[in-house]
Amino acid sequence: MDQDERKVITKTILLKKYQYYLALLNEQIELQKRYPQYILGIHDYQNKEDQLQITYNCSENAKSLSKVEFRTKEEKIRMFHQLFEIAEFLKQNNILHNNIKKNNLIIDDNKLYLTDFGYIAGQLGVNMFRNELNFIQTLNKDQKKQVIPYLTKELVQILDNNDKEYRKEKLNQRDPQEIMRYDQHVLTCLMVEIFSPLDWEVYELVILKSFSFKQKLMDIKKHNSDFPNYAILIIEQILQSMFVKEDLSISKFPKPLEPILRKIKKQRLKNVHNQQIVQDYLQNKDFEFDLGLLYCFKINELEQTKSELQESNKEFDCQLTKEISRILEIPQKIKDQQFLIDDFIVLPLDDKLFCLVYLDNYLEDFRLSNERDHSKQKNELLYNYTLKLQLIQFYDEINDKPKEQFKVNQAFQKYYRSHLQIHPQTFQQNQILKEYINIHLKVVLTQFDIDEDERINKDTIVVKQRGKNDEKIIYINIVNEGKIKEMIVHEVHDNHIVEKSKHLKVLKFNRHIVFRVIKQFQIRQSQVELIDYSKKIKYKGEYNFNEDSRDIIFEGQGIREILEQDKQFLQIGDVYKVEGTFHNNVLEGDQITTFYYHFDNNKRTFSQGKYKNGQLSGKHEHFLVNQINKSVKTNYHCSSCFCSPLISCYSWCAWCPCFFSYYLQIS
Repeated sequence: MDQDERKVITKTILLKKYQYYLALLNEQIELQKRYPQYILGIHDYQNKEDQLQITYNCSENAKSLSKVEFRTKEEKIRMFHQLFEIAEFLKQNNILHNNIKKNNLIIDDNKLYLTDFGYIAGQLGVNMFRNELNFIQTLNKDQKKQVIPYLTKELVQILDNNDKEYRKEKLNQRDPQEIMRYDQHVLTCLMVEIFSPLDWEVYELVILKSFSFKQKLMDIKKHNSDFPNYAILIIEQILQSMFVKEDLSISKFPKPLEPILRKIKKQRLKNVHNQQIVQDYLQNKDFEFDLGLLYCFKINELEQTKSELQESNKEFDCQLTKEISRILEIPQKIKDQQFLIDDFIVLPLDDKLFCLVYLDNYLEDFRLSNERDHSKQKNELLYNYTLKLQLIQFYDEINDKPKEQFKVNQAFQKYYRSHLQIHPQTFQQNQILKEYINIHLKVVLTQFDIDEDERINKDTIVVKQRGKNDEKIIYINIVNEGKIKEMIVHEVHDNHIVEKSKHLKVLKFNRHIVFRVIKQFQIRQSQVELIDYSKKIKYKGEYNFNEDSRDIIFEGQGIREILEQDKQFLQIGDVYKVEGTFHNNVLEGDQITTFYYHFDNNKRTFSQGKYKNGQLSGKHEHFLVNQINKSVKTNYHCSSCFCSPLISCYSWCAWCPCFFSYYLQIS
């Protein structure tokens, strides 16, 4: 880190105390060399006119804990974990700080560090210097806010005495164990405050006498409504174990809170619509489905399904029961607290997914019962939470797998008997409809219900598939120049309003029928999007619907243009798009825009003017697309020539002023 990037802090130090402060700085430098992951490094310090300038090995963006507010769940848990790590580090290495407060905990690049130590073993004068600063001298408002709320009971008793000499003597008599308890107490209080902020207005010793951070534990749930119940309980248990050492039953909870933040992306990996298929089967029992669908169920749903199948002797039901029993072995082994990480490793991919989802669901659904004794529930929670912590390394692995690799996303209905409303004669007589349904809907045609309702057209089949919108298949004979061309119209309806439609032409009809899509459209509110492959155009805009031909009529504002794949065949000056008002499928009206093609994109042009009966009429002003204020050419058009919006006019017409070789005008 460059000198310019380091953070410089200036402190005012009295000359008579300067030697003590230097001793503490040197102590911190030595500790930082041994524990750089926890203690903020000091690069340099120098005294300038009783102003001590300290240069730290941290960025200029570093902040003290007192200047940071934690809002999100992730921020709170990350800081809680780091405070706990610092508490464990001090305890395990028997290091005393004696000056822990928010201003001395520095956050740099999301990492928490200790600084400004106030204790050196065996040097009473140095330690008393820090005690006087913290506990004896008159503190300003900010100093009180940093110190008073975090005092131990022992310190409160000492500082409550007005005799200054008495306080100094008692502070000098504190042994290292008491100072360590104070360090741990402050860090624990700060951990509580992450989840349950202080709401004091006055920071005086008298208020602390009736205050305890244990009381703040009860407010954690109130301040963290976005946390699940189990997370609140675990946080409370960890903090209580740090305040109340003798309660061994709760100190067993693992300290890392990472499992609270890690979850399987269930919505990305699993199709929730699969549940409807299985439930539909249980009601009707008239089709089979891929057993991979079972992975989308929760435990209680699988158990209920299994109980409903117990009396059945059907072959598929027996397979279903056997597979459900196999899947349920995973949660049962976890309930028996006999599931190990080695058991997880050998599971197939979908079983791994199911296991992790089960752990997530258990924790999310966890609620304490109304019973007085919660020891059994807490024991179960401890086991499941610990197991999730052990398996945390597999969460990213499962979440990063392509969803297609999971059986639950490959699953399908093997035989879904759709309800077909068919005229009694249609099934036998209309081979084209029968072939189309067999190819495109994959329905088992030997399994259907015939509806005798004569209102159904003889050449129409309404397919009612469970969980889907109705689909209408219509057979239309188109007579053109004495020849009959077979065509299929396939519509998807919602509340009897056409939403999507495909028109298919029969290309070959011998042993197998071959269809080709010639037109398709989709209706959204008052707008239609249409692609006509036979005319090589697409249209978007207002419309009318022809009930007889089941086709779209351009009517109102719209845009018509050539299909993308056909633009490569355009010649210079060809029209590729028009935008304006249509009447009965043709352009009609003023201010219609016509776009012309050129090889150089920077010289694409458009014109604006009137159309009559689908042809350019009157004066049309031409512009460059990229230079709208620059006029290129102005032409007059009449309705007697062959100037079609989709055909360029290169012909010489003596009676028509529309003739031009357009590319000559802009080259």
